[in-house]
Amino acid sequence: MYENPYQRYRQVQLETASPLELIIKLYEGALRFINLAKKGLADGDYQLVNNSLLRAQAIVNELNLSLNMDYEISHNLRELYLFINRSLIEANIAKDGSKLDEIMEMLMSLKDAWVQINEEIKVKAVSGS
Repeated sequence: MYENPYQRYRQVQLETASPLELIIKLYEGALRFINLAKKGLADGDYQLVNNSLLRAQAIVNELNLSLNMDYEISHNLRELYLFINRSLIEANIAKDGSKLDEIMEMLMSLKDAWVQINEEIKVKAVSGS
Protein backbone atom coordinates (compact mmCIF):
# COMPACT_ATOMS: atom_id res chain seq x y z
CA MET A 1 0.00 0.00 0.00
CA TYR A 2 1.31 3.44 -0.97
CA GLU A 3 1.66 5.95 1.84
CA ASN A 4 1.95 9.67 1.20
CA PRO A 5 5.36 10.78 2.56
CA TYR A 6 3.97 14.13 3.73
CA GLN A 7 1.15 12.45 5.66
CA ARG A 8 3.66 10.05 7.24
CA TYR A 9 5.90 12.98 8.20
CA ARG A 10 2.96 14.77 9.83
CA GLN A 11 1.94 11.60 11.66
CA VAL A 12 5.46 11.17 13.07
CA GLN A 13 5.48 14.84 14.10
CA LEU A 14 2.28 14.35 16.08
CA GLU A 15 3.41 11.08 17.62
CA THR A 16 6.68 12.58 18.85
CA ALA A 17 5.39 16.00 19.90
CA SER A 18 5.35 17.05 23.53
CA PRO A 19 2.02 17.98 25.15
CA LEU A 20 2.88 21.68 24.75
CA GLU A 21 3.75 21.19 21.09
CA LEU A 22 0.39 19.46 20.57
CA ILE A 23 -1.40 22.42 22.14
CA ILE A 24 0.47 24.76 19.80
CA LYS A 25 -0.49 22.59 16.82
CA LEU A 26 -4.14 22.76 17.87
CA TYR A 27 -3.97 26.56 17.89
CA GLU A 28 -2.30 26.50 14.47
CA GLY A 29 -5.06 24.25 13.18
CA ALA A 30 -7.81 26.52 14.50
CA LEU A 31 -6.11 29.53 12.93
CA ARG A 32 -5.72 27.67 9.63
CA PHE A 33 -9.44 26.81 9.54
CA ILE A 34 -10.44 30.38 10.39
CA ASN A 35 -8.25 31.59 7.54
CA LEU A 36 -10.01 29.11 5.24
CA ALA A 37 -13.35 30.50 6.44
CA LYS A 38 -12.16 34.03 5.65
CA LYS A 39 -11.20 32.87 2.16
CA GLY A 40 -14.64 31.31 1.81
CA LEU A 41 -16.25 34.60 2.82
CA ALA A 42 -14.21 36.47 0.24
CA ASP A 43 -15.16 33.94 -2.45
CA GLY A 44 -18.82 33.66 -1.40
CA ASP A 45 -18.30 29.96 -0.64
CA TYR A 46 -20.51 29.66 2.42
CA GLN A 47 -20.16 25.87 2.56
CA LEU A 48 -16.39 26.34 3.03
CA VAL A 49 -17.07 29.00 5.66
CA ASN A 50 -19.41 26.73 7.60
CA ASN A 51 -17.22 23.62 7.38
CA SER A 52 -14.06 25.52 8.32
CA LEU A 53 -15.66 27.24 11.30
CA LEU A 54 -17.13 23.96 12.53
CA ARG A 55 -13.64 22.47 12.44
CA ALA A 56 -12.21 25.49 14.28
CA GLN A 57 -14.95 25.06 16.90
CA ALA A 58 -14.04 21.39 17.30
CA ILE A 59 -10.43 22.35 17.96
CA VAL A 60 -11.39 25.03 20.51
CA ASN A 61 -13.67 22.49 22.20
CA GLU A 62 -10.78 20.01 22.34
CA LEU A 63 -8.56 22.65 23.94
CA ASN A 64 -11.33 23.33 26.46
CA LEU A 65 -11.93 19.67 27.29
CA SER A 66 -8.21 18.99 27.74
CA LEU A 67 -7.81 21.59 30.51
CA ASN A 68 -6.58 20.38 33.89
CA MET A 69 -9.00 22.18 36.18
CA ASP A 70 -6.70 21.84 39.21
CA TYR A 71 -5.17 25.20 38.28
CA GLU A 72 -6.73 28.67 38.49
CA ILE A 73 -5.54 29.59 35.01
CA SER A 74 -7.53 26.67 33.61
CA HIS A 75 -10.75 28.28 34.82
CA ASN A 76 -9.80 31.51 33.03
CA LEU A 77 -8.87 29.61 29.86
CA ARG A 78 -12.17 27.71 29.98
CA GLU A 79 -14.10 30.99 30.04
CA LEU A 80 -12.02 32.29 27.15
CA TYR A 81 -12.50 29.10 25.11
CA LEU A 82 -16.26 29.24 25.72
CA PHE A 83 -16.27 32.87 24.58
CA ILE A 84 -14.25 32.01 21.46
CA ASN A 85 -16.59 29.13 20.69
CA ARG A 86 -19.67 31.37 21.00
CA SER A 87 -17.95 33.98 18.83
CA LEU A 88 -17.22 31.38 16.16
CA ILE A 89 -20.88 30.38 16.13
CA GLU A 90 -21.97 34.02 15.87
CA ALA A 91 -19.45 34.72 13.10
CA ASN A 92 -20.67 31.67 11.21
CA ILE A 93 -24.32 32.67 11.47
CA ALA A 94 -23.67 36.30 10.54
CA LYS A 95 -20.87 35.50 8.06
CA ASP A 96 -18.90 38.23 9.84
CA GLY A 97 -15.25 38.51 8.80
CA SER A 98 -14.46 41.23 11.34
CA LYS A 99 -15.51 38.89 14.17
CA LEU A 100 -13.19 36.27 12.71
CA ASP A 101 -10.33 38.80 12.81
CA GLU A 102 -11.00 39.39 16.53
CA ILE A 103 -11.05 35.65 17.22
CA MET A 104 -7.80 35.19 15.31
CA GLU A 105 -6.13 37.90 17.40
CA MET A 106 -7.14 36.11 20.60
CA LEU A 107 -5.99 32.73 19.34
CA MET A 108 -2.69 34.17 18.07
CA SER A 109 -2.01 35.75 21.47
CA LEU A 110 -2.76 32.48 23.24
CA LYS A 111 -0.64 30.50 20.78
CA ASP A 112 2.26 32.93 21.19
CA ALA A 113 2.07 32.52 24.97
CA TRP A 114 2.23 28.72 24.64
CA VAL A 115 5.16 29.01 22.21
CA GLN A 116 6.99 31.21 24.71
CA ILE A 117 6.31 28.74 27.55
CA ASN A 118 7.53 25.88 25.36
CA GLU A 119 10.73 27.76 24.50
CA GLU A 120 11.39 28.57 28.16
CA ILE A 121 10.98 24.91 29.08
CA LYS A 122 13.41 23.90 26.33
CA VAL A 123 15.99 26.45 27.53
CA LYS A 124 15.67 25.19 31.11
CA ALA A 125 16.03 21.59 29.93
CA VAL A 126 19.20 22.43 27.98
CA SER A 127 20.73 24.49 30.80
CA GLY A 128 19.80 21.87 33.38
CA SER A 129 18.00 24.25 35.74
